[in-house]
Amino acid sequence: MFTESYEERQRELAKVIYTYEQINLEKAEQLHSKDKKNDIKVSPTLNIKLNSTAEKILNLIIREKYITQAELSKLLCISENCIYKNLKSLKEKGIIERVGSNKTGYWKVLNLN
Repeated sequence: MFTESYEERQRELAKVIYTYEQINLEKAEQLHSKDKKNDIKVSPTLNIKLNSTAEKILNLIIREKYITQAELSKLLCISENCIYKNLKSLKEKGIIERVGSNKTGYWKVLNLN
């Protein structure tokens, strides 16, 4: 059986996925402009240049720290390889880190100030 925290994580993730599916995943490039009021504008805060994909990934990580690369790929309609490269870039810039294992760990946002 699954633990309660796993089930709770799945419910929270389902809410995020449902929200993004309502916005029309086929138009993922328009997602950022349609959802501006819920997104944190990261680049000016960090004084670090991020591409739009990296910003979208960071906003999803802020909303759901247990999100996986496969889930990010599905939500943003881009390849897992592209997700991997953007996550690597965010880690190298000191913005995020992975805490715990690849399977049961989570993303920690280190620097938004």
